[in-house]
Amino acid sequence: MGYIHQRKGRSGYYGQRKVPPALRERIGTSCWMRKLGASLVEARRNLPQFLAETDLLIAEARRELDPVRKIRSLLPDSLNQGGAFDVVEEYTRVPAHIEVGPGEWTENPEFIKLMELVQARRDGSDKQPRSKDELLQLAASLKQPARATADLWNRHLSALMESCGKESITDITEDDVLNFRAQQLEHITINSLKTKLRYIRALLEIAKDQRWIDSNPADGATKHMVSKVKIKEVVRLDQADSHWQELPEPQHLLWHLCRWTGAHISEVAGLKGDDIDLKEGVINIRPNECRDLKNPYRQRLVPIHSKLLPYLKQSKADIDTKDGLVFPWAYNAERGRWCEGISWKRKLGVTPKATRDWAASCLRDQGVNEFVIGRLFGHSPKTITGQYGSVSQQALAEALELLS
Repeated sequence: MGYIHQRKGRSGYYGQRKVPPALRERIGTSCWMRKLGASLVEARRNLPQFLAETDLLIAEARRELDPVRKIRSLLPDSLNQGGAFDVVEEYTRVPAHIEVGPGEWTENPEFIKLMELVQARRDGSDKQPRSKDELLQLAASLKQPARATADLWNRHLSALMESCGKESITDITEDDVLNFRAQQLEHITINSLKTKLRYIRALLEIAKDQRWIDSNPADGATKHMVSKVKIKEVVRLDQADSHWQELPEPQHLLWHLCRWTGAHISEVAGLKGDDIDLKEGVINIRPNECRDLKNPYRQRLVPIHSKLLPYLKQSKADIDTKDGLVFPWAYNAERGRWCEGISWKRKLGVTPKATRDWAASCLRDQGVNEFVIGRLFGHSPKTITGQYGSVSQQALAEALELLS
């Protein structure tokens, strides 16, 4: 029999007591497993650094090591041995001078840049290289974007980095962004380019706030870019209301939901059966495993319009038999997108977005408060006062009934 100290109690430490060998062995095993678990957690935490160091050693063994990576991999002791010239000369194969003619030599610009890098690392002004994926992961964790938004971030930032041939966002310069802008202007419209540059600027602003970079190289990229302003005209739904039966039958309910809620087609198409509550008279637009929402304000209860109610009652029995999505056929799982390829223009003369535009125009004509319209549509409040208070379901229902 062995002895073991018990834990400290409220009245102080308990005395020693005898412990059977089997229990002592179990206690020892448990402690060992806890230590192993802690070691595994630490190993996982350091895994990226270990992988980076391994890649560095492999590249060095193959003599493929980038001089910049080599300098950045040096420990402080190595960096501080002698002058910057001596460090670059010792740890890289870059010549200090290059021959420009017979017997004529000049300083190597690459060698000078490496010396500047050594000095920057010494005084702490050098920024650690950050990859595109690191920035995208950080942005996703901070903003919790919808999948479509995250895809756009990746696409636009990748296009910029491919254009300038940079692997690290910390190496992107203002010239890189301006050159990218010039290239893109040859292929896309100014409006599309401004949208793309805004996505890029927003991502790089996160890197700036994180102090990965000192300034945002995309600041001012959209300055002086003048696009043609297209004044929106009121698009009526008279033709669509008289021809909706010409749509494929699975799209009939989809049309009525868009028509009488003012919701975006992806919000409607991503509804589940239990999101439609006929007893309470509301449609619960909320995120699910297949469909995110654009922002937190998009999660809302939309009152069921009196003209929509008959179609929902008619389809409710069929909806209740479905497991999950009301419109599973509208979801492209590979691309994570909704209603791709759906076009109502030829048969109805309008796009799906026209139902949302008409709802806004109609309610404004009826004098409905803009905050009420924004609440119905799931818009984020734009003004300071818009952050205060809310709108009752009764007010929303009364406003939506004005929709004609």
